[in-house]
This record gives sequence, structure tokens and C-alpha cells, in this order.
Amino acid sequence: MTIRITLIQLYNKQLDVSIRYFVIVVFLCLTHEWHLFNELILLPAAVKGAVNNQHCKLLTASVVALGVLLLSILENKTEELVVEKSILENKTKELVVQKSILENKTDELNRQKDSLYWTMGRILMFNSFPVNDFCPENGCQPCLTGWIPFQEKCYYFERSTKWKTWTESRTYCKDNGADLVVIETLQEQEFISKNVHSYNGDFYGYWIGLKQDPDQNWIWVNGHKDTLEFWLDEGLGNSGPYALVIHEKPPNASWDTSDDGFRIRFICESELMIKSFYAILHDIHLTVS
Repeated sequence: MTIRITLIQLYNKQLDVSIRYFVIVVFLCLTHEWHLFNELILLPAAVKGAVNNQHCKLLTASVVALGVLLLSILENKTEELVVEKSILENKTKELVVQKSILENKTDELNRQKDSLYWTMGRILMFNSFPVNDFCPENGCQPCLTGWIPFQEKCYYFERSTKWKTWTESRTYCKDNGADLVVIETLQEQEFISKNVHSYNGDFYGYWIGLKQDPDQNWIWVNGHKDTLEFWLDEGLGNSGPYALVIHEKPPNASWDTSDDGFRIRFICESELMIKSFYAILHDIHLTVS
């Protein structure tokens, strides 16, 4: 009963007549129900008379051979698709690598651009840029000749006998694209304490960029209020509204005060001229440590 229903469904399919008859014949042969041809009154007499058991065997063999052929073709096509998939995956990996290389190059160019803008900004701080002091030979250095690089800054420790007041010292620093030093950490203070030398007596120190405002608050030249308070336990000289650092004192207790008439040495501080130089030193330090 089920086979008859299936035959009727096949017959009613919207197919070409010859294809419809072929599908029905193949179906009956494969199900070994070829004798049902005679019951299909809708089939042409020529088709009914032509089909018998022997014909079904031949047709079945042909269908099997055709199936094997199609399977072989399908396998070959599958192999081709696998190869194409592998090629596409390799190309995708190559593109990913190229993308990574381009991103690294872009990052490097951005760093160089930022470094260039940084350097241009530093150059514009000078009324007359001292090329020979920054670039004495073939290459350029991050700080002026005679200045000491530390972390992201350059420091100038006045060593000559041309001592200045606090105001004169700041003017000198600003004329050189800098300002009196602003101490922000104990580590920076330790660096400064190592580089201030004794001269002319115990209370002769170095001016720093810290002064007292009318409200008695100690303010740095960058406008920030002091929070470190590395003052001496007892002052050595005349007190006043300007701060100086004394040599050979503990870093966290080395500041004294004086008035603007006092002439002593001073410390200037500026940004690095070539910002990438510090990044290179930082990377080397990390590698070594």
C-alpha cells in the first residue's frame, strides 16, 4: 500500500514526462516491485511492455554504476574543496601576519610622530634654539650639553661662581627653555641630593622652584602646592619665602629657606628634548633587570 502511494506521489510530481517515467521505473526496480507496472494504468503501454525483471536488473546495475560514478565525482570535488579551503586558510593567516606587521609599523610611525611633535614643542620654547648644544656632533642628545638626564627630565646644576638670587636663577632657567626644579617624589629628591656639591659653607645650597605665597603656603613654580615637606629640622641661614636644598643632608630633610637677596647656586629642570630617548633607556633597564 505504501509503495502504491509513493508511486502516485512520484507520478504527480511536476516533472518532465520522460523523467517522471524514468524515476518511477527506477523506484520499482530498486524496490523489487516491478510487477506493479501493470497496475499503473496511467503508464503508457510501451513502458509497461518494455519493463520486466531482466530489464530491472540491467537498470539497477546501471543505476548502481551511475551512483558509483557520481560518488567518485563527489569525492574528487570534496578533495578539491578541501584543498581550496586549506589555500584560503593559509592566505588568511598570511593576511593576519601582514596586518600585524602593518599595525606595528603604524604604531612605530605614531611614536615617531609624537616624538617629533614633542621635540618641535620643546624647540619652540627657545627664543633662539641652541642647535650646537643639543647636537654637538653627528647625532642629537636628549638634554643640553652639561645637563643630566633623569627619568623624563633634564637637570642643570649650576657649578660656577656666577651665583644668583632666586628670581635671577628662575630667569636663567626660563631663558634656557626650563624652570627651577619641581621635586615631585622622594626618588627625584634622592637624585638631586646626590648631585648637589658642598661649596662656601654649610648653609650655601641650591635654589629650587618652591616659594611661599601670601597665605604662607609653599607653592611650586608649576602652581602645585607642596606635599613633601622635606625641611631641615632647624634652619641654617636667614629665613625667607624661597626654598633651597642643602648638600650632605638626608634627602627627606634637606630643604631650607632664605630671602631673594641671597645669591647661591640653583637647579634648573626641563623636559627631554627627544622624548623617545627615555623610552629606549627604560626598555634597556627592564631588559637588564
